[in-house]
Amino acid sequence: MVQAENEFGLFAFQRKDISKQLHRSYVNKIVKQIKDVGFNVPMYTSDVSDFFEGGYIDGALPAANGEKNIDKLKTVVNKFHENKVPLYDCRILPGLVDALGRRFSKNKNKRNSTTDREFSEKWNFI
Repeated sequence: MVQAENEFGLFAFQRKDISKQLHRSYVNKIVKQIKDVGFNVPMYTSDVSDFFEGGYIDGALPAANGEKNIDKLKTVVNKFHENKVPLYDCRILPGLVDALGRRFSKNKNKRNSTTDREFSEKWNFI
């Protein structure tokens, strides 16, 4: 997979002085460039689910940044990806899962150190 854009929806939301048509033109040029250099793989975008509309690219999987409400994630992905799956949260890092149980920090002061499992449980990743 190739991430075609990162949080463009937030930029589009903030820049109301730029037309939606110009925003669409920009993201379509990015997709064209990715394809022109030879990438023939699925693409995705990355945004907070509230900003999918401004960052959505036709044919690309809209991925959420840290959306904890699975029902909301299903709703927005279904709206912008025609009820296709997967539901994808691109801010859960694969290394986090691989390293569960190891210490984050090499800090000798163990009171300030936490395990990946403790971090994951705190943020409801597991």
